[in-house]
Amino acid sequence: MSYIVILEYVSAGYTGVRFYLDYNNKSQFEDLNPQLKDGRIHVVVEDVSESYAKDYVSLTPEVCYLTAAVEEMCQTKDGSVDTKMVQYSLSKAKSFISANREHRLKNGIVTSNSPFPFVSVRNDISDKDMLFSFIQTYFYNLDGSVGDLEEAFDAIEQAIYGFSSF
Repeated sequence: MSYIVILEYVSAGYTGVRFYLDYNNKSQFEDLNPQLKDGRIHVVVEDVSESYAKDYVSLTPEVCYLTAAVEEMCQTKDGSVDTKMVQYSLSKAKSFISANREHRLKNGIVTSNSPFPFVSVRNDISDKDMLFSFIQTYFYNLDGSVGDLEEAFDAIEQAIYGFSSF
């Protein structure tokens, strides 16, 4: 028996990123997830089919994968870009977006124009916050999509190397 739970990040650059995990039962889920109490991850729905979970996760706003990539590459104390993480983080984001697009196309799933969570942007001068602001401005689509992937990732790389302090 499977107990699938859909979760969503609700803090930092990962805000809005959805994923699902499979457990044997509700008790195992509760025992293995004490971190849910810290408020960084929100339970969206419990005990769903894998098909439903895949469909739901495929609707993660694409822009959220971009901010997650920025969060991942800016883990330094001052929020500057770790150049060793740029290609890895962007490739991972591109892979998730591509897989979700393929899943939606294959299954006839249409994105909606409903509001989606976006990372809180502080008004400081760190690379991380400047990149969050860039993403929020450059990729403002009501459905959270980022348009052409090659153009989007080229624009982000240009912004990274234009903003960053290295």
